[in-house]
Amino acid sequence: MQNSRAYGIDLPKLALGEHRFDFAVRDAFFANWPDSPLTEAAVDIVARVDKTARHVEVRFSLTGWLILECDRCLRSYSQPVQAEFRVVYTYERNLRETQDEEVIWIDRNTPFLDFMHEFYEFIVLQMPLRRIPPDCPTEACAAVLNYIANASTDDDAPERPSTASPWQALDDLRAKFTDN
Repeated sequence: MQNSRAYGIDLPKLALGEHRFDFAVRDAFFANWPDSPLTEAAVDIVARVDKTARHVEVRFSLTGWLILECDRCLRSYSQPVQAEFRVVYTYERNLRETQDEEVIWIDRNTPFLDFMHEFYEFIVLQMPLRRIPPDCPTEACAAVLNYIANASTDDDAPERPSTASPWQALDDLRAKFTDN
């Protein structure tokens, strides 16, 4: 597992007020999640931290790209990423969550605020549901689609035996066992 200290901040050393931290997420980061849908990416994250006596508010800005596979032809392509997220780490349990921010309760004695899991979630959330590059269909996609179309109408495929209905098959089965 990669060192998570590279993706967080030391809270006790952080003075009250606003601070900025820069993080870089690269391919090795995703090795921490073996079942990750991502293996290649280059995302730069700027964390603007505002520490107060009651909470730590962090605004994350993500910019970069993800390498994804086209859903049609499995060709790799680059998907740009640009997003912003806001998370409030609070010491008070009664702080209510609002529509545009995530509120996470932390203990006042927390020595290190690890953003590794948040970074992973933020990046994976940037993956589109349909992974098709803007220049699709390409020649590769057309070739794959033609192959699939021809394979499904292949004359060499064995014919399936047709049955009248599933009920007929059940009737035949019942007749077989009742005749004995």
